[in-house]
Amino acid sequence: MVASYKPSQGVMFYGSRSQGFKSGTYNVINIYAPPTFVEPELVTTYELGMKADFFDHLLRFNSAVFDNRIKNKQVGFVSLISGGAVSLGNAEKTDVKGAEFDLTLVPLADWDPGLVITANGAFLNAKYKKYSEGQGYNETTGIYQNNQDFSGARVERTPRWSGGLGISQTLGAGSNGEVELAADTYYNSGFYYSAENKPDYKEDAYQLVNAHVSYRYLPWQLRLTAFGKNIFDETYHISKFQTDFGILSTLAYGVQYGLIADLSF
Repeated sequence: MVASYKPSQGVMFYGSRSQGFKSGTYNVINIYAPPTFVEPELVTTYELGMKADFFDHLLRFNSAVFDNRIKNKQVGFVSLISGGAVSLGNAEKTDVKGAEFDLTLVPLADWDPGLVITANGAFLNAKYKKYSEGQGYNETTGIYQNNQDFSGARVERTPRWSGGLGISQTLGAGSNGEVELAADTYYNSGFYYSAENKPDYKEDAYQLVNAHVSYRYLPWQLRLTAFGKNIFDETYHISKFQTDFGILSTLAYGVQYGLIADLSF
């Protein structure tokens, strides 16, 4: 269900309510117990937002606040003792509230129409309101244990703050070509990989910086790009995976440089 209001040309306010559903299933692999039923997951989302173009489309700004209320969120866990396969459980009540925005700005349209600035940001307050039968590892013994109470814990992989900023400059290069110079940065305030919220399973805050230079030859639709990713060699992880024998960490790529040729027909 969506309702919208346009007070002027290029500006729209909206509100929506929607529901999503994930079917139930069974855990069929368990050394010590028969198959167990996993309850269906139901998500109800409320959202208020704005989409707007200002200054003759030189500034595009979108923003929204939202509240995702999740009943019986399905949470996966892997332990050799529990069968060695993904075992699903249900968090009875989960709430993911937040706000987000993105904008695109051409600040000097009359003098430099090729200069474009982009930005985006998000805030998340994602918590398990009630999660009384969580799966994890005992803090004292390190052994797999179910029926743990993770109520009040932050939802895994949900940074409180995240966002990015980018700038690009396009310049003419003769009558048949153009050059683009661009750089962008992304910030993540950190998050937990597990509902246990233990420091060992936490990703610390990190920031990435990328840049590229492209030349485009218009008659051939040919683009040549030299790029650098994570150019300050920030250390962060793709995952930290819990096991019965410790933490299996996978680092993300460090600094990368390369060349790309793209030809369109």
